[in-house]
Amino acid sequence: MQPQELLKRYAAGERDFSGADLSEASLSGASLCKASFRKALLSKVSLVGADLKWVDLTGADLREACLIQAKLIRANLNEALLVRAYLQEAYLREAHLNGANLTQADLRKANLMRTNLKGANLSWANLRQVNLREADLKDADLSWADLREADLSRVNLSRVKLNGATMPDGSIHS
Repeated sequence: MQPQELLKRYAAGERDFSGADLSEASLSGASLCKASFRKALLSKVSLVGADLKWVDLTGADLREACLIQAKLIRANLNEALLVRAYLQEAYLREAHLNGANLTQADLRKANLMRTNLKGANLSWANLRQVNLREADLKDADLSWADLREADLSRVNLSRVKLNGATMPDGSIHS
């Protein structure tokens, strides 16, 4: 599907784009609130500054996607594939990322306040200066993640893997 076709169909009221192939599409700045992209192919898509509030991206392939400064408030990204995705300064407050794969993702300065990251893989992720206040990271994998200057206030860290992670104070967890 071409980006122009998607935007035209969205403007006409369509919201279900499940399984769509938008790999490498440029949708920066687009407003796609409440749309469904379940199991969509969105690898290397550009969604810089996009408004994606309440979007359903369950099981979507977002490998190497560029979501810098995207608004993903209350978005559903459960089981999404976000390997090497760019999420710097993204706003993911109260989003759902259960079982999501964020290996090597860049989330510098992102807002993940009250986000559900149960069982998520954040190994080797860049989480510098991330707001994780009140997030649920139960059973998550943060091995080798960079958490320098991250806000971990009231975070659920039950059974979290932190092998080799750089902690907020700069120490390495062993």
